[in-house]
Amino acid sequence: MSAPMEIAGLRRATVEDADAMRTLAERAYFEWIGVIGAIPQAIEVSYPEVLERDECWICGGHGRTDASLVLQHKPDHLLLWALAVHPDAAGLGIGTALLNFAETRAQAAGYSEIRLFTNVLMQSNRDWYKRSGFQEIGEEAMGDKRVVMMRKPV
Repeated sequence: MSAPMEIAGLRRATVEDADAMRTLAERAYFEWIGVIGAIPQAIEVSYPEVLERDECWICGGHGRTDASLVLQHKPDHLLLWALAVHPDAAGLGIGTALLNFAETRAQAAGYSEIRLFTNVLMQSNRDWYKRSGFQEIGEEAMGDKRVVMMRKPV
């Protein structure tokens, strides 16, 4: 994606979007609570803090936030910290469009790769990221959870 306008309603999120981002995360990640036996980090965080610290984007329309993207600028890569899609918008290509947009943001910032982490038990997410060109580069503990690190050259 070369410009935010190519994704319907995509805009930079502000602190006023904190509640909408939390609600979206709760809906998007709810199914994983039983799988991983814990509340995903994207639900537990303080969204006002995330919005102050990170590069956050949301999209949607008609009074609903369909998806969000949280990017963290690291010294040697862009970290895709969270990508959430509302269950009612799943399968419409929004996640793929946001992933492509993240790649464009990484290139624009001069990075040569995007990295992400996901819980080792979230197999369908791992498979989707692999189909999207990411490769697993290792596992590590993150608090009381195990995550797999993934990377993709851009």
